[in-house]
Amino acid sequence: MVIPGARGSSVHYRVAVLAGACLVVLHCQRASTAPPPPPPPGAIPDPTQLPMASHQAPNPTAYNALNVPGQPAGFSYNDPVTGVKIWKVTSATVPAANGSAGHDYSDGGNEVSLGWGVNNNTHTILIGTGASSYYLVDFTTGVGFANYRALPAAAQPDRDLCSSFSNIDPFILYVVSGNVLKRFNTQTMQIENTGFFPRSIPNHFAWLHHDKNDTWFVGVQNGNTTSWVFNSQSGQFLTHTETWSDEIRLERDGRYAVMSTGNIVRLWDLSTNTFGPVQNEGTNFWFAHLANLRGQWVTEDTNALFPGAEDRYSVSGGQVTRQIFWPRRTRHEATKRNDGQRRNRRTRRGKAALFCEFNELCVDRRGRAASPITPSNP
Repeated sequence: MVIPGARGSSVHYRVAVLAGACLVVLHCQRASTAPPPPPPPGAIPDPTQLPMASHQAPNPTAYNALNVPGQPAGFSYNDPVTGVKIWKVTSATVPAANGSAGHDYSDGGNEVSLGWGVNNNTHTILIGTGASSYYLVDFTTGVGFANYRALPAAAQPDRDLCSSFSNIDPFILYVVSGNVLKRFNTQTMQIENTGFFPRSIPNHFAWLHHDKNDTWFVGVQNGNTTSWVFNSQSGQFLTHTETWSDEIRLERDGRYAVMSTGNIVRLWDLSTNTFGPVQNEGTNFWFAHLANLRGQWVTEDTNALFPGAEDRYSVSGGQVTRQIFWPRRTRHEATKRNDGQRRNRRTRRGKAALFCEFNELCVDRRGRAASPITPSNP
């Protein structure tokens, strides 16, 4: 599966992530022979139960012995380093003949659905096979994959970063197809628009994502400098252009969006349609490749000397502020992507972040290990 961190790359990777996270479209679980029992009522997932990351390195010899490239889709194994169970989602022929089946850009929209089925142990995964040819597959913890199926033409995303699973309904996938934002049901395999859907997004390009309630949606038009926002409850549609802007980022509570080019940012308060000042922060900011959380964003400080720190960006006094919350831990940001889509039943998505590096461990914001990333073929 292709890691989209380097656009256009033909290098393939296999990755395991925590359930519900959408950094990539592989799923991980604790090694077991049967599905785990359901959590007690009101229980909240606790990432502090994961083992502490301690710079564990991949084990190429052990990985090569597994011959993952030669294994079929649906193959699974326990990771030699972490013990996490890894599942292979795709192959050169599954879900269809392809040269690089994989996933969308990792810090974009939701690429794995919320849980559904018995004990909410099944998730629907979005798979791209190149040339805007997208598929779905259902993954059940402890069981494996079922029902690989192609999205119909009317629901095929226009390109990378043009789709996102709902934060409230496990069967709804939002897609921009033909410059129109649509609501698609992954169980009936039909477009099921309601309310103010469909919504025309003229000249849409990318960065589709939305808040925890599926109320505010954001993205950018061709050229990246014009951002758009859409309120699905009121039908309000707004655009704003900053000639320096490259992307837009929405925090998961749905009030604030930030237009950014890394070191230049401008806050957009969606509740009042007002703007903060243009902040040209130079090397003090790196507002890019972020995990979009509730009321904040987190990323790495790539402007610092190695190893850089983890930064939290939030809103104070009508502008964007930065705080260091994990000093000097990471490798260089060029090899990193962040994910803010881990969820629990009380907070929905966006309460915790997952950081990953190529050929390193994925860790949560407290430094607990999730799983390594290791080179592979499709």
